[in-house]
Amino acid sequence: MKKWTIACLILIGILILVKTNIILPLDKQIYDYVSLLQSPKTNQLIINITNLGSGTFYGIICVLLIVFKRRLGLVLTLNSSFGFLMNYTLKNIVQRPRPIDRLAVETGFSFPSSHTTCSVMFYGMLGIMFAHSNLKYKKAFSYASWAMIPIIAFTRVYLHVHYFSDVLAGAVFGGILLAVMYEKVFKKMLDY
Repeated sequence: MKKWTIACLILIGILILVKTNIILPLDKQIYDYVSLLQSPKTNQLIINITNLGSGTFYGIICVLLIVFKRRLGLVLTLNSSFGFLMNYTLKNIVQRPRPIDRLAVETGFSFPSSHTTCSVMFYGMLGIMFAHSNLKYKKAFSYASWAMIPIIAFTRVYLHVHYFSDVLAGAVFGGILLAVMYEKVFKKMLDY
């Protein structure tokens, strides 16, 4: 069985738990716990970190990469754009409302977390690119890229713009999309 088949089953399981509200008590318990960590200074720091998972940030990095490393920039841009479009589609199918007491302005639906899905697609592919590079510190850069994924996912729960199940589903969904895109589209392009 392919790795992403198992991940698809996990995503479907999370979706069922969300649609039947079975996971809502756990979501609320995590929501309440994270609320205890909040403070004005920390809130601003978390908002700055979550912006490293924004479309604007990804766009700037992709443009810079296209200018200096055309093929890598195009791979990252196409991969990230595909992740955003697929996430947008799933959000509009599920239509889960966002949590009420948000610390950041967000619109649209909550499930799955776009920041999380797109951070898997963006930072995951960046991590793969670093791992395949000739850079001296390629492992460190690769690990740092992968580390951004749970950090950004946490910021979304911290800011109360997503429930835990939204970011969990976003990570799984992003992982599925990244695996498929890497195996089916980009693996040969990244052989450099």
